[in-house]
Amino acid sequence: MSVCPSQVLIMAGTNDLKRRTAPEIASSLEQLHATCHAAGTRTLALGIPHSKASTVGSRGRSERRREVNACMWLRASAEDITYSGYTDDGHTGERVAACVR
Repeated sequence: MSVCPSQVLIMAGTNDLKRRTAPEIASSLEQLHATCHAAGTRTLALGIPHSKASTVGSRGRSERRREVNACMWLRASAEDITYSGYTDDGHTGERVAACVR
């Protein structure tokens, strides 16, 4: 008997920040969502959180985190993806919760 969940939470990308570009990470995340959707499973995308792993190292790592989260937020608004995570307010640098759908 095969079991197919009705919903899947996808939290991924943090470890990729060190060695992959934001478009590469976002593309991989989109593929994960597409695979689930093809099986009839709804998805929830959890943005990459602000953490030591996502900010320690080069300044680019933090920028990539913000860019991936922005890509996923935009993709979620156009697709059947629920997004929950953080986007950065460009005026204050303050993290604000953003949820689509």
